[in-house]
Amino acid sequence: MADKKQLKEILDKSIKYLEDKEYSSYDVYDGLNNPLITKYIKNLLLRRVIIQINAKSPINLRGTLGISPIIHTKTISDMLSVYSKLFLEYKEPEYLEKAEKMFNLLLQRATKTQIGKSWGLNFPYTSRFVNSGSETPNLYNTINSANAIIDYYTITSDLKLKTYIIEIFKFIFDFLGVINESEEVSWIRYYPKQESTPVANVNAMAAALFVRANSIFKEEIVNEDLIQKLINFIVKYQNPDGSWYYSTLKNGKWIDGFHTGFILESLVQINSLSSKYNIDKVLLKGASFYINNLITKEGVPKYFNNKLYPIESQNCAQALLTLSLLNQTIGMKDKSLLDKTFNSILSNLYDQRGYFYHTKNSIFTNKHYYARWSQTPMIISILHYLKNLNR
Repeated sequence: MADKKQLKEILDKSIKYLEDKEYSSYDVYDGLNNPLITKYIKNLLLRRVIIQINAKSPINLRGTLGISPIIHTKTISDMLSVYSKLFLEYKEPEYLEKAEKMFNLLLQRATKTQIGKSWGLNFPYTSRFVNSGSETPNLYNTINSANAIIDYYTITSDLKLKTYIIEIFKFIFDFLGVINESEEVSWIRYYPKQESTPVANVNAMAAALFVRANSIFKEEIVNEDLIQKLINFIVKYQNPDGSWYYSTLKNGKWIDGFHTGFILESLVQINSLSSKYNIDKVLLKGASFYINNLITKEGVPKYFNNKLYPIESQNCAQALLTLSLLNQTIGMKDKSLLDKTFNSILSNLYDQRGYFYHTKNSIFTNKHYYARWSQTPMIISILHYLKNLNR
């Protein structure tokens, strides 16, 4: 079992490393974050190739591409959550001051949309599913920002924050939009104007956010029938073995660790706040698949269910968080798996200077530092792991 003192030291060191960098970094997928690239390269395939080469190169190509480090939106929302949770735990005024700073930065970073309040990547991005600009909001970043604001509410009790949450939900429902697949099943668009890209993990996250908001503000801000329809979407598309594909589309049928972890984290949160949605069997089945297929017996998180490498930072962070939550709620047969996972993260990805490498492959280790993608997810997961040890 990990030593609590050592764990807190690693946590503090990781936060200090981030703060010393003034929260700024490159990003795994920032290959288009240069005005000249976005202006002159319009071919979608070529844009995707640039992003992937930039992401996977062990040599940092960003100077050559004219890409600068920035403070990423999710870095801000993650650290708002972190400082809020630390203040709740330790009551040190410094954490409250830093939470307030992150909250103000987050509000400044909100995207300009006609309806509600929202957030996006704050850099251009092209994938097989979307071609978005730096000001394009999306469901994932907006959910993370909403949860961070609720975390901030838990330490301030400022009812003005409730109005922000309502504005966020207005964006989700009226700007992104809910797709009714049937009378019983619904899902929310990931990006604006996406008509046919249902994504399981963000819809599970949305359902969990809505349940949390209803619980924390003690009123039905989001209609429970809609929440049930989103949960029905997750239930419907769970595979017989307990897994979920990234998307129901043909080009989205892969299974990976961190997106599966997002779904399980969301189901745990829903179950911890309400018993009315009857998801015990779905959660247990998903957890069984996750533990048996996406974590090795030695505690190494697998990126895909059918191969080990790459050992990847966000995937490992989500594994530590997911296993911590599962251990706290449904329990695990192998009680040592959580500690093994943490130890594997330290041995494979942790740099003693206080940051986490991006990936380790069978041949080389990519030691790039990414705040949004690697550092803050690790900080959050270590916080949950520490909480697990304190129980």
